Amino acid sequence: MKDFGAFDGIARSSSAFRIGERFDQESEIALAGSLTGRMLDAFARLLAGSAIARYLKRETAYRSILSSSFVARLLTALFEALHRPVARVASLIDGSFTGWRRIWAGSRVSDYWRYLYRFETGVVFLALFIPVELYLFQFLPRTVKYLVELGLFVMTGVLFLSALAGRRRFFWTELELPVSAFAVVALLSAVVNGVPLIITIAGIRALLQFYLLYFIVVQASFDRVWLKRLVLGLLGFAVLLALFGLTQKLTGVKTPIMVDIRETTIKGRIISTFANPNNFGGFLLLMLPGAIALFVTRVKAGLRFFAGFAVLAMLPALIFTYSRGAWIGFGAALVILSILLDRRILVGLALAVVALFVLVPNVIDRLAFALSTSYIKTSIEAGRLFYWQKALDIMMTNPLLGVGPGRFGGAVAAVFGAPANALIGLAPNYKLWVDSQIFQVIAELGMLGLAVFFWVPLTFVKNAIAFMKREEDPFWRAYAAGAIASITGILIQGVVVGVWETHQISAFFWLTMAIVMSLAIRVSSGADA
Repeated sequence: MKDFGAFDGIARSSSAFRIGERFDQESEIALAGSLTGRMLDAFARLLAGSAIARYLKRETAYRSILSSSFVARLLTALFEALHRPVARVASLIDGSFTGWRRIWAGSRVSDYWRYLYRFETGVVFLALFIPVELYLFQFLPRTVKYLVELGLFVMTGVLFLSALAGRRRFFWTELELPVSAFAVVALLSAVVNGVPLIITIAGIRALLQFYLLYFIVVQASFDRVWLKRLVLGLLGFAVLLALFGLTQKLTGVKTPIMVDIRETTIKGRIISTFANPNNFGGFLLLMLPGAIALFVTRVKAGLRFFAGFAVLAMLPALIFTYSRGAWIGFGAALVILSILLDRRILVGLALAVVALFVLVPNVIDRLAFALSTSYIKTSIEAGRLFYWQKALDIMMTNPLLGVGPGRFGGAVAAVFGAPANALIGLAPNYKLWVDSQIFQVIAELGMLGLAVFFWVPLTFVKNAIAFMKREEDPFWRAYAAGAIASITGILIQGVVVGVWETHQISAFFWLTMAIVMSLAIRVSSGADA
């Protein structure tokens, strides 16, 4: 087919031909010696002796048509006409992409885009999104709540893949053992009690979902500078949420009262962006001790000023949640701080209590009512004390392992039903809120579950104290003390509120421990020296 000579020359001189030829060469190099290459060679030898190959070698009608001089000249003219404009467009596109690549590589946009793929971005997103998640439901579809799960699973998956590829090694902390034991006890309880799989997953998820956040922060090995920025950023964000809550109080925004109708002096409880005041109080309880610890420690003057401002913003917000559980937990946290850092904190606590009773007298009313005979009588008949007694009664049906995860007194039981309700004369679909994380664990997982439940924070406290003794930076010693106080306070609040089931509390419970443990494991191993 000599009449194709011009077309052949044009084709061979085109960019497409050169790219294809280079791709062909690189493909041959890549396939040489590989399993795929050997398979293709074997297939080619098989095809060479086949009937299909013999048929293609014969002179057929289409080869006669293509070999005619008229058709050859027509195709050659067509390709000559199209080659130059197509080549010009291809050259412009290629040059444009080359220029954009150079601009992109040196631009801030490129830096920001690369930052999106870092673990820091995922952690910051979760830390900022979770506290405002429920508030955003007013403006966004509720499906955005799955962004939290998506972020946790994607980052955890990437960590495991990078470990399998040999690009990362895991740092195992002492918390992995009690957390694993807690999961095993929950699974054993589910098997013994015949809990359906979906309810088992939901029940364990409610308690351990945000362990993944702990795992991510520890395994991502963030440096000290970034972790310090994270801590200060979280305190700053907590200040904004506290100020938003105080604005609700000052502007008269209607918020849930959520008190006994006999408490006439309480007109409203601030919630900020949270679902209820107890959750907001728990969040502030996790944030305030760290700010107080930094304020009373000899850190830089700017940090102390910032910490003092954070305390002044968050403390009134905590008061106006009127969350008795959070108040009691905060008092315990201050006692812990005074033991670990400065005994003068107790003096400040005493003065603050006196000032509080003078300036906000309905705080006394709120506390006194909880101790009144009328409240106690009502609570025994159909309130917290009634439900706590029923939780103990249910636990006695299976003292060691309880009735199974997600089967009593919490959000999961409210959704899927609680067959254990029959043991206390209630319908399985009755939405009973036991209002105590401790009594819920006792009923669902028994005494063995309660033991491993407390094993987790006790292990953290032991490691955090050891970290404080070895750490030289006063900032991190103060933060570790604040973390110990926060975790202790939230556990005490958990006696009267089911706090672990809420995203806002559980996420920051694990995040607080993760920040300290990620440093503690490196200091103890010498990797952070």
